[in-house]
Order: sequence, then C-alpha cells, then structure tokens
Amino acid sequence: MKIHSYCNYALAIMFVGGLAAMAMAGCYSRPPAPRNVTAPTPAAPRTSSAAATAPSALSSPDSTPSMSALSNPKIASSLAAMARSVESASTGTQAAALSTSMIRVNHQREIQVYIHASRLAPEVEKSIVDAGASEVRASRPLGLYQAWATPDAIVRIADLTEVTRITPPVYGFTRPGG
Repeated sequence: MKIHSYCNYALAIMFVGGLAAMAMAGCYSRPPAPRNVTAPTPAAPRTSSAAATAPSALSSPDSTPSMSALSNPKIASSLAAMARSVESASTGTQAAALSTSMIRVNHQREIQVYIHASRLAPEVEKSIVDAGASEVRASRPLGLYQAWATPDAIVRIADLTEVTRITPPVYGFTRPGG
C-alpha cells in the first residue's frame, strides 16, 4: 500500500509541476473567452468611432487601443488582459502595481514583452522601435526581441508583418528548499 500511495503522490506532483512549467513557458493558458460576448466598455472616453474601427485602431499616439485591436491573435491573451487593465489604471503608479510574477508593468505604463519575429535584423528592430517599443534588445539564442511597450504600441507592433507573436517574458525563479 505504501508504494501505491507514493506512486499516486509522485504522479500528482509531476502533473501539477508539468502544468506549472507549461504555464511559465506560455504553453498552457485558459481557454479564450467566447467571441459573441461583449465586454463592458470602460468609463474613460474613447476616440472617435472612425478611429476605433480602423484596422490599426490608433489615430494618434494618445489614443487607446480598442478591445478588438487587443484581440489580435498575435497578442497572447494574458498580455491583452494586462494591457486592458493598464489602460484603465488612472496613474502610472496604479499601472505598475498591476505587475505580477508573470507580467511586469513599469510606472510609464509599459509592459515587458517578448516579440517573436520571423527574423532578427536591424530593420526589424527599427520597425519595432518606430512602432513605440523602448529598450528593445535582440536575443539571438531565443530568436526574439525583448522590449517594453505601452498597450497602444503592442497593437502597432502586432500589426508588423515580421512579428509572429507577442508574449509575456518567461522569468527565472528559484524554488524554495530545492
């Protein structure tokens, strides 16, 4: 009986550990929300309806991305949810307080992101910077760019043809007692 209990315990630990590792790597996430459900609109005023329905959903650097723009399949759902929360924060300090162990936000309302691109090249990096990202760094071993970007910059970056997806970074962590 002790062996049987030990095996069940070990299997449970491996299963839970595997899900945690998959979540850390961005491989496992909650299923997307149904598309036919409309989300409540924030109390803050939006830009004109023409700008909100435009493909890029951005008419000026000060405008905020529409809900549909953050639903771009290139943007990880967890990142889109954080971008919506950052948009609704009234101050940079409140936005930074939204940081989690998975997604970091600074006082300038920028979110740290991994930008996966079809290739790493100076012109791709320049287009990412021109779209509004800051502190852009290419990681050749990982085949991606790491950057800080505001919610509206994330939408513009996702519109770039070279960009394949935008995800939260995978941060290292230490395991207590290990």
